[in-house]
Amino acid sequence: MLLVTPLFWQTSHVISLRVMPPLSEICVTGARTIFTAIVLVAIFLVTDAHAAVALADPHTLAVICATGAFIYVLGSLTWYAAINRLSLAWATTLTIPGVPMLSFMFAIFFLGEHPSVPEMRGMLIAVGGVFLLVRGADPGRKHRDAELAEAVHPPLT
Repeated sequence: MLLVTPLFWQTSHVISLRVMPPLSEICVTGARTIFTAIVLVAIFLVTDAHAAVALADPHTLAVICATGAFIYVLGSLTWYAAINRLSLAWATTLTIPGVPMLSFMFAIFFLGEHPSVPEMRGMLIAVGGVFLLVRGADPGRKHRDAELAEAVHPPLT
């Protein structure tokens, strides 16, 4: 299920771009989330004989909905806000290492995980890379004003 989620997520994006006119970020996010949820629930019901019982449990359903709203909906809206304010290259460069770093920190603080030494080294490398990116360590970027002008764009909407 985890491996096919990105496939359905991107499929919904391709379908929405071809079928719908330009829409607001909230509309696209809602449509993509609902489409993905419907397809994944259908797969769950087909592949697991006890799926209907699990989905009928109000506690389980509440956890699924809250997780979806917090992670997918707020995450998507944050992404759209970022690419409306920063170039896509900058937003992607900050997001790719940022997601695992946040997941790692949440696992430590909320789940009581204990990181190993190699995991801590990897985290420090990722944090260092993001720090250098944000500080403008690229030698081709000499002036802060030019860097800001290059990174910040007017909203796409």
